[in-house]
Amino acid sequence: MTSLPTDRSSLSSDPAIEDLDLLTIRQVLDPNGNSIAGTTTYSTFFKVIGNGAEPDKVVWIMNGAEKLGEATSNGSGAWETPLLPVTKFDCFSIVARGKYGTEPVSIPPKKFTVATKTPIIREVLGEAGPILDQGETYEKSVTLYVDAVPDEDARAFDGETELKSGLASGCGKLSIKLVDLEAKKYIIKIKSSADKESSPFTFTVKAAAPLTIDEVTDDEGNPVDDGESTIRRVITVKGGALANGNLSLIGGRPTPVAVKADDKGVWSHTFTALPDGEYKLNVEASYNDDVAGPRTFIVRKAVAATLETVTDKKGKLVDRDDVTFETELDVEGQGEENQSIEIYDDSEFLGVATVTSGHYKLPIGPLAEKGYSLVAKAKYPDGGESAPYLFTVEANHQAPKNTRVHNPDGTVITDGGNTFSRHVYVRGETRSLASVKIKINGVTDPDPEDSNVQGKWVRLVSQLEVGTTHVVSAVDADNPDAESNTWTITVVAEPQQ
Repeated sequence: MTSLPTDRSSLSSDPAIEDLDLLTIRQVLDPNGNSIAGTTTYSTFFKVIGNGAEPDKVVWIMNGAEKLGEATSNGSGAWETPLLPVTKFDCFSIVARGKYGTEPVSIPPKKFTVATKTPIIREVLGEAGPILDQGETYEKSVTLYVDAVPDEDARAFDGETELKSGLASGCGKLSIKLVDLEAKKYIIKIKSSADKESSPFTFTVKAAAPLTIDEVTDDEGNPVDDGESTIRRVITVKGGALANGNLSLIGGRPTPVAVKADDKGVWSHTFTALPDGEYKLNVEASYNDDVAGPRTFIVRKAVAATLETVTDKKGKLVDRDDVTFETELDVEGQGEENQSIEIYDDSEFLGVATVTSGHYKLPIGPLAEKGYSLVAKAKYPDGGESAPYLFTVEANHQAPKNTRVHNPDGTVITDGGNTFSRHVYVRGETRSLASVKIKINGVTDPDPEDSNVQGKWVRLVSQLEVGTTHVVSAVDADNPDAESNTWTITVVAEPQQ
């Protein structure tokens, strides 16, 4: 075993260290020569003494990955650092590392704590980052990071008003979170249990413009109200915030979106290709704790366009692959509410209708004599088009027209009016030399009436019942579906003399 030189009393033997051939830290001393290993010191300098190094070699003092200082060994391998300045108030676990050969490291590490008796506010942090002394913030909560006496309580004050207290760790580290801060100037001090007081840290909390979600619109500019569903997959969200404030828009899938307000405090973001689902949007400010929302809406598949019925003006259904003699028809179907449906005959555009209460109805005509293949096409995303609806219009049998009911004296009885006569004349027009049949209250007289060369015809109708309303029309004798307009009269009793 190597003996220590007699002229280095500071390197006197430590009974716990017997093998002087191993790189060893023997002592950690404060400037007064007191050992601080395993203790807490309030000194800001210390020295490290050791042995076991190769002669005349450099030894580094390491605290984790941080180099604190170095020493050079003498001819016997003993070494001693100068006084090393404290780099921070914290727990230390130091080792010696020989800067030679395989770079041996001393074991076990020497542990001690360097602390301050007077609290020091090291940093004030908000969600957006550090707040400077004498600085400004819009944050409503901040965290104070303090060096303090280990394992003792310390109190945070705004001026002389106590705000909150906390217990420092064994390494003298303390964090105190201040919440619900008002818009005003704060002068923060930390007091130890011995009433030692830190230097003040001053900052001002400023009032931010209200954080809002003002509107949600689709790609056509239509509003999407809260809780409403939409078939549009491009959605724009707009609102208000602090001018140039950084925000996070949450709930738009798949991840939060970073948004920045402009210099007028207006922010917006457009989502594209949103999948089906329910959305619940919130916007959070990074400059304070404000949150706006939620704003909810549902993106869903559109109601497909259908073409379900084709009817004539009398309400008679024209079935698929059927023949009709009517040239004025109504096309009906279903689609997305408040959206447009276009009707085509093959590629020929016939008209457009708006869906109301889930249903649309479009009059078409006059139609030419030919075959038709109608298709309903949605004018909105994902609405598609209907299956073709085929039918044929034939014009060989035209419906009678201009049916009127006359009194015996030749005067026209007003449509919907009254007459005292039980005998009336029904007159009208049809094709030249064609035949019609009279239809009263849904019952068709089997006997036809012929028209003249000009297509005019007349029929005497007798013994009409008094007190009864009669709905009169004419149908083509060869095509009972070809019916004229109706004319309504009521036979009333003559007044008593």
